[in-house]
Amino acid sequence: MKFKFKAALAASVLALSCAASSAQAQNTVNTAVDWSTGSPRWTTDDGQFQFKLRGRLMADAYSIDADFGGTTRDASSSGFGTRRARLGVDGKFNEVFKFRAEATFAGSAATWEDIYLEYAPNGMSVWIGNNYVNTTLDGFTSSTVHLTNERALVTNTFGRASRHMGVNVRKYSDNWQITGGFYGDSINNNESNNTTEARIGELRGSYAFSAARGNIAHVGASVRYRDRNQSGAFSYSSRPVQTNYGSSFLSTGSIGQKDTTYGIEGLFSKGSFTAVAEYQILEAKTLVEDLTFNGGYIELSYFLTGETRGYSANSGTISGVKPNSPLQEGGYGAWAIVGRYDTLDLSDGTLGKAAATTSAWRTAGGSADAYSIGVLWQPTDFVIFRATYGYTDFKDTQGIDSAAATQITGNGDAQTFTIRTQFSF
Repeated sequence: MKFKFKAALAASVLALSCAASSAQAQNTVNTAVDWSTGSPRWTTDDGQFQFKLRGRLMADAYSIDADFGGTTRDASSSGFGTRRARLGVDGKFNEVFKFRAEATFAGSAATWEDIYLEYAPNGMSVWIGNNYVNTTLDGFTSSTVHLTNERALVTNTFGRASRHMGVNVRKYSDNWQITGGFYGDSINNNESNNTTEARIGELRGSYAFSAARGNIAHVGASVRYRDRNQSGAFSYSSRPVQTNYGSSFLSTGSIGQKDTTYGIEGLFSKGSFTAVAEYQILEAKTLVEDLTFNGGYIELSYFLTGETRGYSANSGTISGVKPNSPLQEGGYGAWAIVGRYDTLDLSDGTLGKAAATTSAWRTAGGSADAYSIGVLWQPTDFVIFRATYGYTDFKDTQGIDSAAATQITGNGDAQTFTIRTQFSF
């Protein structure tokens, strides 16, 4: 049965808004304005109703240089791009009902990101609407607090940082959380053209042996099931590390009818040093054969100016820092260095092999190992500059180009460099 979350969400928000407006009309309510979070936040004197503007801009200057041995796949490009431009609102109707509506702007078009109603009694949260599919540590941690410019290859390739219409439930305590959800398609899909839609179910849990700032030890695990439900097929592909521009040199094509992804994660932070690692296995069911892919990363970082990264045990995610000595107070801001190793393997079965019964499979699949190094400068609470270099070593990304060929091809490398200017509130 097809989800009707869009209509239900709109009706819920409208009804609650009308109720709040009616109550305000009957009783004079005073509000206070707070600018401490970088944008105005209005709160009634009784603390029940709250409304806040939110947004972010990530503007990039980038370059990409890919070398595949003089073939037509060589690429060299540079330019300026807008990675994210978002504007929205946060708020609450009372102590247990909250809301968020946020859109991304690209050119003359706008698409929804989060738009949901949240029910949040003590120790629990329920989201209804377009929200983050419960995902991994890397995928669920906000892009505004990542130290590198882009998430890990495996996170992007396996689609572990996406939003869909659905219901998500979280139960948490002081040092653990468990979250599960069931989803359909994105709110941005045209419902009039949909006769079927994807089904997604996901479960993630995490436990913090220690959750204090500067002394964090976290482990977690997740599982996700997806079914395209006869509405196309999943594709698994990757650009070079640390860029969202240019071509995807590693790809399987659209092959996955259903898939199941298993992930484990770990986080350790002591003082200004942090180590994060994840590993994932994806099992895909295709019309030809079942395939298994995998990938992971390890990231090490250190704040040279003594800041410590924050952490929320309630959601099992990393939060941002505030400079010990902000620029506006005569200081130097927060400075950090970061390095990351990524690995991604999309080779299995007859992908890239002469034995493939489907010709497109003979030039698909492959693997990648990537290395990133970067520096971050955060002069104030709401402004960040990042410079990140990435090197990606691609192998066997074109497989065997015909049934008669014997030499696997598609080896090459790509170098990327991106400088990002970010402000968020």
